[in-house]
This record gives sequence, C-alpha cells and structure tokens, in this order.
Amino acid sequence: MKIPRLLPLLLPALLVAPLAAQDVIIQPAVLFNTSDKPGTPPVLEDNLKIEYPADMAKADVQGYAIVAFTTQRTGPDYMNKIYVRVAGSDAAFEKNVRDTFRLGVWPKINPRLNGKSAKAYSWAAIIFNPASAAGDIPNATVRLLKAAPVFVTTAQWNSLPKDEKILRGSIAIDDSGAPQQITLETKSASAQALLPDIQKSVAQWTFAPARTNGQSVAAVIKTTFIPMTVPNKIDDIPSNITRPRPISQPNPYYPADLRRQGITGEVTVAFFVNKDGKTENVEVIKSTNKDFGDAAMAAVKKWRFKPASIDGVPVKSDHMTITLAFALP
Repeated sequence: MKIPRLLPLLLPALLVAPLAAQDVIIQPAVLFNTSDKPGTPPVLEDNLKIEYPADMAKADVQGYAIVAFTTQRTGPDYMNKIYVRVAGSDAAFEKNVRDTFRLGVWPKINPRLNGKSAKAYSWAAIIFNPASAAGDIPNATVRLLKAAPVFVTTAQWNSLPKDEKILRGSIAIDDSGAPQQITLETKSASAQALLPDIQKSVAQWTFAPARTNGQSVAAVIKTTFIPMTVPNKIDDIPSNITRPRPISQPNPYYPADLRRQGITGEVTVAFFVNKDGKTENVEVIKSTNKDFGDAAMAAVKKWRFKPASIDGVPVKSDHMTITLAFALP
C-alpha cells in the first residue's frame, strides 16, 4: 500500500537521550481525540529514565512502545493509579516503559482548558533505536524518529484475534526517509482490513533514511503496528482502578549455610498478581546469591493478594517488582 507524501508539519521538540550505542526518543504527549479533550496536552517530566534494554543490545533491534494515560484535573497526580495501557513492539521495550510509569510519572505541565488545569487522555511514543541506526555513522540502518498508534474502533479491535492485537509487518523507506509501501505479515481478513488505518498512522511517522558510505539509500524495515481504541469521552475511561493489596506475605527462609557463614544479601523479584490474587510469572531479576534468589522466589510464589480491580471487577495486575533483604541480627 502506497503512503501519500504529506507536507512537513511543525512538530514539538523531541526529548532525546544523549546519543550512545543505542538511544531512546521520548515523544511529547498527544491528546486522544475525545469529544471533551482539553485545549493543550500535558507535558511530561524532562528526566524520564527509560533506557534501551541491556539484554537486547547485541540483537540490534529497533522498536517502540505506546503508553496511554489519563491525568487528573489537579496535580501532580500519580498517573499509574489511572494508567490505561502500555503496548510495545517487543516485550523488553514494553517492560522498560511499563516499569517507568508503574513507579509514577507526573506531568511537568498539566493539560489546560480555558486557562485551568483539566483532565486529559493522552498517549506518547517511546522509540528505541539500535546502534546500527545512530545518526553519526556513514553506514546506518533506518532511524525511527516519530511513531503513532493505529486508531481503530471498538468493533475493529474486538474483531482481531488475541494474537493479532499487535500486528507485524514491514515498511519500504525511500532515500529521503519517506514511507512508501506497507506489507503485513498477517494475512487474516481482520488484519488486512486495518490497512487503511495503518496507512493513516504511518503517514504520521518520521524516519531518517538508511545510509551507505554516507549517502542516503532506500531500505525496508521490519516493524510493528499497535492498534488502540479511542473512547468517545474521557469519562468513559475506567478511572476506579485499584492496585493489588497484600493479604499474606510469608517471609522467605534464610538458607542455613549462608546464615552460618554470616552472609547477607538482597533479591529483586518480579511477578504479576492474577485476578484470583495469586502470584504468577515469578522470576528473579537480581540477586546477590543464587540461594537467596531461590528462597525469595519460593516465598513470593506463596504470597496472596486482594487483586487489582477496575470499577470493582478483579483484573490481572501490571508487572510488579519487590526487593527482599536477607539480614542477620
């Protein structure tokens, strides 16, 4: 599918981390087109710490994540209490963004309507460029500078199978950086029906072209398209969201050999809480000693919570982490 060329638009300045082997671009927040949107979007903090995942550095993968969030009329407010969705082209990119917003992000400037702070529903793209797309090397892959979600109706969203909620494909980029041809890997009728909406989304994307010996060249990139629905009104978004509350959290056992040797340490464990209040996908993120890690993981698997909820209905939680200390008296 051909992408029509658009006249250049004056874009807000992007927040760009210092160029390194890999780098991250945090786009300014954009208002969803709800019927009651305020006049100006929120402005996020300048010092958001989102990094290119270390375990993907050798993979040389380009990707992005879209975070959708609401901000209250008065602030600063803890966005994650009313967090809507984070979706990423790769699990590692999504996790880095999700973890940042889970810790709490405040708007530097609140959205405004008629000169007053206003409630808003916004989205922002966080772009991850690999070392091969660096802007200062003579031979480079295509560099992604701006991305956007694919806006779909609720009916379109519901028609997509679970494994097609994020669509993979490719875009041909010419030597000026303009997108030309979109190809979807998924050939299902429901996915192919979204091609016009994907075309509208990609028309908003911005690229720096690939280079060979310092000269711009055409190239094809593999990428991901992230569909998102837009509610009619901000108040249609669930706002009565509660996080999991602990009911039972037995302490991990202290490995006998380590206790005898007077060894102390700590372990960071990641997990989800399902809608039944049980922990799942428990994994050790960091540990000073494997035995401490095994003990911590065994304990967290036994923890029980009052589950997270939206408007009183239990739901699976976002990704959660906790650090457990093993100390001796």
